[in-house]
Parts: sequence; structure tokens; C-alpha cells
Amino acid sequence: MAWGASAPAHLMAYLIPIIAWSVFWEGLGLWFSARNGDRAWFAFFLLVHLAGIPEIYYLRKRRCWPFSPRQPSGRDGSRSFIKPKKGPAR
Repeated sequence: MAWGASAPAHLMAYLIPIIAWSVFWEGLGLWFSARNGDRAWFAFFLLVHLAGIPEIYYLRKRRCWPFSPRQPSGRDGSRSFIKPKKGPAR
């Protein structure tokens, strides 16, 4: 019999959100560490699973999304994820 079939419903109600949280942060950590060329961090994230805590630390220290500071992009001072294009110097 599979473990999931015999697990109590209240236990599964706690495990599913924790697994989703961990997979989300794990994916972000692996993505940004590979993109930034941080092989040691990539290997660490791939081998050690601690519910996203090391990934959040890495993303915060490297100022990766969603921890990157936002710059005002419009005339009205609104904030956006889109970086303004640099025009020719006048």
C-alpha cells in the first residue's frame, strides 16, 4: 500500500503547502544560481532541501527577484518590473 493512501487527511493538508513552498523557492534558487554562474550554490540547492530557507537567503543576498529593488519607471512615479529604456544622451 502506498504511503499517500494511508496518510491521514490532516497530515496531507500540512504537507502539500510545504511541498509547494519548497518547490517554488527551490526552482527560483536553482534558476538564479545557474544564471549567475554560482556553481557551489547550485550544487548546494540541488543536494540539500531545507524548505526553501537557503534559497531565500541566497536570493536576498544576491538581490534577485523578488528581492530586487524597484525603480520608478513612469512620469507619475509608478513602480514597475520593466526597466526603462535608455535613450541617446542629449
